[in-house]
Amino acid sequence: MGTVRDLPNLRADARSILSIFAYSGLVVPAMEPEHRLVPRLVSSGCNVLDIGANVGLYSLQLARLVGSSGRVIAFEPYPPSARRLRTLARRLKLDWLQVEECALTDSKSSREFVSSAPPAAGGAQDALVHLVPETEAGRIPVRAATVDNEVDRLGLGRVSLIKCDVEGAEWKVFEGAKRTLARDRPAVICEIEDRWARRYGHGREEVISFIGGLLGAVPMVYERGTLRLHSVDDREHPNVVFYPTRS
Repeated sequence: MGTVRDLPNLRADARSILSIFAYSGLVVPAMEPEHRLVPRLVSSGCNVLDIGANVGLYSLQLARLVGSSGRVIAFEPYPPSARRLRTLARRLKLDWLQVEECALTDSKSSREFVSSAPPAAGGAQDALVHLVPETEAGRIPVRAATVDNEVDRLGLGRVSLIKCDVEGAEWKVFEGAKRTLARDRPAVICEIEDRWARRYGHGREEVISFIGGLLGAVPMVYERGTLRLHSVDDREHPNVVFYPTRS
């Protein structure tokens, strides 16, 4: 695998600070509102997957909630972000938070990533990194696997929650998670935006229907402290919550 150099990045620094807040149990306005929902979905001893973990905003909150009797597997294929998260986990002595520098998709292979945007004020747009179409340049080779492969490889028991933020590749992630979804019926929090999903040939509503069908769950959004049914007009809510009855 190639090496991606860590560059000064104030944006990532700010997200790292927010991750510490999340670990401390604080939810501030700069965080997604779904951080207030997470404590209702997991508890001590749970196994959870953070897919597209970035620098660990959800990973650290989840690690605090599941405790040392649970496991948090954070999948982050972009090397600088993965290194930041590993450093945070090590300094906080979170042995049950495991960082996997891996892209989850619909097949086990090697893949390449590319930044979708030029550097921004404060640092690189390291939150916007995508699986590359073959025509794009600036490629970063990464290991790729499926959720089902990784759950087996890591010897995980029941998965209680999947948080997914993969900038458009959601269909591929859940195509590779069918066995785990059928076995465990976890709750899912997934960012789904039409502008990114269409890079992979699917509209937002198609992706929502696909995931909901796999789980046997109706899609919902979290708004003003409550869950309500998703509607096609909910584009201002990028995060969709799938809440199977068993969860």
